[in-house]
Amino acid sequence: MAVRYLAHEAGGLRSGTLGYVLAVAAACISGLFVFVNSLGVRAFADPVLYTTLKDGLAGLVLLVPLCFSAGWRAEYRRLDVRTWVWLVALALTGGSVPFALFYAGLQVTTAATVGPLSCSQSTS
Repeated sequence: MAVRYLAHEAGGLRSGTLGYVLAVAAACISGLFVFVNSLGVRAFADPVLYTTLKDGLAGLVLLVPLCFSAGWRAEYRRLDVRTWVWLVALALTGGSVPFALFYAGLQVTTAATVGPLSCSQSTS
């Protein structure tokens, strides 16, 4: 039923309802994973190691299917060195460093403390 509703909303109706549904779903998923990651980061002595392993695994899951797609491989070959440097810089500044700091914070506090801070940061 929910899938049919979302498909109908995305089908061309200009309603904010789909946006609200997706925002609530994103907030629920974010809240759940703040809790899950707080448990995971406490299992590791080093939050940077936890972040690296978790994000590396997620990256592999996302990139492996793309590597087997002939269309995507052709796109990768078209990228020059400068573009690859910018992509790596974006990954470091937008993903690695902020998440390492976030998980270091999770290690010293509780998920209940970090959750509202995480949500307020993503909505501002």
